[in-house]
Amino acid sequence: GNTIARSIHQMLRDITFYREPAGPEYPGEVVQAPALTIAINGGDCDDLAVVAATAGAVLGCEVAVGWYSTDPEGNTAHIVAAVRDGWYHPGSWSVIDAQKKEPTNPDSLREASWLRV
Repeated sequence: GNTIARSIHQMLRDITFYREPAGPEYPGEVVQAPALTIAINGGDCDDLAVVAATAGAVLGCEVAVGWYSTDPEGNTAHIVAAVRDGWYHPGSWSVIDAQKKEPTNPDSLREASWLRV
């Protein structure tokens, strides 16, 4: 598999995943800067996806951020990153999701929408 994706994935597994609070007293979704996520050692799925995409970009990979619905009605979304190590493993995209045990193939997320960054 993609060594860079595995390394980034392992780094994310060491960051605490948490869900942002919901309710009328909270302003809604806020995406943290990668440096803040690392400094406080925590974030939700979009924060961790931004860290993964930033790490991949710094390491010279093509990167994308993807989102897909986690329920049949489409009310809840999950956000992940994907990296393609063009110089080490040409053409191979790996999805990095801190909630998974290892990077996966993007084909496993057929309903995902992707944005290259």
